[in-house]
Amino acid sequence: MPKSRQQRVEDALWSAPIVLVMLAYLSFRIVQNDIGRTVGWGLYGLGWALVIGGYARLAAKRRRPGAGGVLAVVFLGAFGLLFWVNHG
Repeated sequence: MPKSRQQRVEDALWSAPIVLVMLAYLSFRIVQNDIGRTVGWGLYGLGWALVIGGYARLAAKRRRPGAGGVLAVVFLGAFGLLFWVNHG
């Protein structure tokens, strides 16, 4: 059964932080100065903003986030801890 438009949007919303974390990691590792650190943390923060926006959207519709929403929070939390330990 094909996914509805709403389900495709939610799937993209939960997967977008993965791309942002990858870009933040590249910024931390390749640039390796204050600008790279600032850009990396900005990209990481944008990932959180997308997830929080997704949760707000689902709360307004009184729906549950599902596995994708939960995994996005776990993923961002784990990488945030690793980024903080390695790049302060």
